Amino acid sequence: MAVVNKMEKITIYKPDELNQINDLIHDCFFDIDRITVNNNTFILYFTRYLESRKKPVNRWFFFKQYEIPGLECILEIHEVKSYSIKDTQKVQFYDLNELAFDQATNMVKIRTEIPLSIEIEVLSLKISVVITDKIISSKKVWGF
Repeated sequence: MAVVNKMEKITIYKPDELNQINDLIHDCFFDIDRITVNNNTFILYFTRYLESRKKPVNRWFFFKQYEIPGLECILEIHEVKSYSIKDTQKVQFYDLNELAFDQATNMVKIRTEIPLSIEIEVLSLKISVVITDKIISSKKVWGF
């Protein structure tokens, strides 16, 4: 898994670099209502929870409750020619599984566990992920 520092940006240009992006977005969640396209850039905001920043907040016998911050992150797919979103489930919040790129059609596909079809046709491959230091949520978990 990729190590994240404050305000990090990763940009890829080749299909064999997609794993760098997939490592960052896998198991993160996004709000479909926050997808925008601006100046031929497809923009998807998602939340990434950082286990490395968890803080203990409560104790109960041998157990500890931890709070894990959720950072705002931005997936940018550049040089968009066209795109389609088919949202049959209408659940609003979806998980990110991976990005796939078909070189024959120049199509980027965003894959999720919950059925959702997002396809972006691009002129060439350029994908960025920006990990901000802006905490937009947190979750609590129990552990030892």
